[in-house]
Amino acid sequence: MLAKYVARRFLASLIVVLGVTAITLALMKTTSGSYVPGIDLNPALRPEDIARLRTQLGLDEPPQVWYATWLWNVIHGDFGRSMIDGSRVTDHIFERLPNTIELTATAIVIGALRRGSKADHGLTVVSVAGFAVPQFWMGLMLILIFSVTLEQHGLPWLPSSGAFSAFQGGDLLDRVQHLILPATVLSFFYTSTWSRFIRSSMLEVLSQDYIRT
Repeated sequence: MLAKYVARRFLASLIVVLGVTAITLALMKTTSGSYVPGIDLNPALRPEDIARLRTQLGLDEPPQVWYATWLWNVIHGDFGRSMIDGSRVTDHIFERLPNTIELTATAIVIGALRRGSKADHGLTVVSVAGFAVPQFWMGLMLILIFSVTLEQHGLPWLPSSGAFSAFQGGDLLDRVQHLILPATVLSFFYTSTWSRFIRSSMLEVLSQDYIRT
């Protein structure tokens, strides 16, 4: 019975994931012509550069071929390359994953062990808000409050750019200070999404007899 339930849930989740990715890539395919020709505004690029970029992005392929190629690459761990610096997307994921895990684990453990407390209620509010607050808006608000406003009032403030201060050599404390704002914004939505589910599972385990005794 349990195996059938798990199988149904897995198949349903798989269908949802495939559907969402197919729709997303279809929308990208539809709107892709808007940003590639826009590169023509750059006088340093030649028409052959634009054509090569379209080939690299797979924009000349039929939609079904483009999606099948992308899906095959994802299954094999290839998420493509960043449009910003050309580096592998997986490198960016693994670079930021430890910080996200640390923040997520901290929020979940506090919420589960301190259920009913002010900390737990606060995390519940944050989790619900995480579904509705756009990340770009949250980032701007955090910069305004913790970088601009605090600095203007002569209070301790958090840096909003860079990975370390140019004149401090990038020591551990300095890097942590630079990490706080971006790590908070990047992990906010994912923490909100998963913390409620995992917290419920932890509460169920903590209520078992072998844990209480």
